[in-house]
Amino acid sequence: MIQRFSLLFVLLLSCAIAFCQIPLDQFKITSSYTSFPDTGRANGHLYQNVLYDAGNHYSDSSVIIITRKNFVPKKKVDMIFWFHGWNNNIDTALIEYGLSRQFAEANVNAVLVLAETAKNSPDSYGGKLEQKKYLS
Repeated sequence: MIQRFSLLFVLLLSCAIAFCQIPLDQFKITSSYTSFPDTGRANGHLYQNVLYDAGNHYSDSSVIIITRKNFVPKKKVDMIFWFHGWNNNIDTALIEYGLSRQFAEANVNAVLVLAETAKNSPDSYGGKLEQKKYLS
């Protein structure tokens, strides 16, 4: 009985480990082409009598870029951009919505890009992405 239980446990553990191993390459960069920092929120943003300061909420220029390990740059490449919603950020959105898992399961030759926007604040302002001088 103990041997059967041990074998079953090892099999279940192996399946769980295999399921959790997502064949992805992921890295984080900063880019001056993202939403922030931006002059439109240089003094922060007041929402429902709460000030969301620029330093904590409107200065992060991080970008997470994800590809599958079997990504082939010489083939057609799809670009997928994810912009998180209010009171969130790219790190927590990646986990909360299972974006890595969904991307891995899609099995597409693509690049998933998550650019930081208003970080952990109730705000839809797109920063530089809304300014005409950056759109050309």
